[in-house]
Order: sequence, then C-alpha cells, then structure tokens
Amino acid sequence: MYCRFCGTEYNGNFCPACGAQATPSAGPAQQNQIPVQQMGGALVATAPKVNKKRITIISIVCIVCAALLLVSLFLPYASMKRDLAKETLAEPKVKLEKNITNHDLVRLSIFEFTRINQLVLGSKNDNSYIVLFSLLAVFSGLALLFSALKKPAGIIVFDILFTIVALLYNWDFAQRNMMTSGAYRWGIAHVFVYLFAAMLFVGAIVMIVFKQKAKKQETKQIRELNGGSNPSMIR
Repeated sequence: MYCRFCGTEYNGNFCPACGAQATPSAGPAQQNQIPVQQMGGALVATAPKVNKKRITIISIVCIVCAALLLVSLFLPYASMKRDLAKETLAEPKVKLEKNITNHDLVRLSIFEFTRINQLVLGSKNDNSYIVLFSLLAVFSGLALLFSALKKPAGIIVFDILFTIVALLYNWDFAQRNMMTSGAYRWGIAHVFVYLFAAMLFVGAIVMIVFKQKAKKQETKQIRELNGGSNPSMIR
C-alpha cells in the first residue's frame, strides 16, 4: 500500500517515512496531492512538480532576457544610413582624435558611444559616461543573477533601474540630434534594450503569480492534511 501523506510504498501498520497510520491509498502517480514529508513532528509540503517546472521555465526565460540585455550594450545602438556607411567604410581609416577613427562612427553601440564620448569629452564631463555604462552593466548583471536565483522582486528592481539609465542614453542621443540629422538611424540594440527589458519585467510578474499560486496550493493541501489547522511548515 501507499502512504496517503508522503506517497511511500510500505507494508505494515505505520509508514516508515512519516509515521502515518496505515490506510489503503492509491499510488502517488494517482494521487492529486502534493508530496508531504515529516520533519520534527511537523508536516512539510514540497511544491507541486508542475508549479516548480513552470517557475523554472520562467526563470530560464528571464535569464535569457537579462543576458541579452547585457549583450545589447555591445550591439549597434545607432548606425549610419546605408549609403553614408558604404562611403565611410570605402575610405581609408583616418584617425580623428586620440584612438577614434572614421570607421568607429559607422556603428555605435552603447559601449562605443561611451568610449568615444569619454575620449572626446572626458576631461569636461568627468566620468559620467563611464558611470552610466557601468550602471547598465551592473544592473543587467544583477537582473541576470536574480533570474538565476528565481527572485522576481530583485529582477523587477534592477530591470527598472536598467531601463531608466537606458532612457538617459536615449535622451542624450536625441539631444545631439543624431537621429534628426539624417546621418544615423536606430540600430538593433535600440529595439533589443527595451524589448528584452519589457520581457524581463513581464517574466518577473508571471514568476510572482506562479509562486503565489504554488504557495496557496501548498497551504490548502497542508491544512487538509492537518485536519483544517494551519500548516506547520511549507517549502
């Protein structure tokens, strides 16, 4: 027979795993209950496998989105229009200032934009561009970490902070009239940054919903097993 509490198969009057009194029961595959363990005299419920699987899937999606946020910092955020880009690349490399060449201006990632502005304006603007880029890298990295840890609150906080700093970069591009001059167009990173930030935010919300559902289900099952009393411990 199978224990109706923990699903352990046994012969005798008491379950060797949790100590429950023997009662005929269907196998664990046929039971519509969550697994229960006996720990220190308290019933401990483990999360249903279905809910665990869903949370794991959402966690993986969030990990991918956070990783792509980090990668987007090095993808073209703004690019010269095709004709102008061909003309520029057809020309020999010309050093414009310090370590900047004309070819560096064809495709500007957030990283390249930071590097160029720091080299050109670093003495005037202190280290503001490096600070902003560092914040983007740190916030996306922390969002990645909390995604792996399945901590939706941390994901939301650092995703929002990342988006705020990214909007500051977008504002700076607009202030320089780079898009309205006709020379540049938005690159793929301009779409990726906001797309994956939005997906990460939605993923964190979905993870919260699944976790709350799992907790409610566990609480309900344990109360039933304890005869209507509050659960001693749920995990």
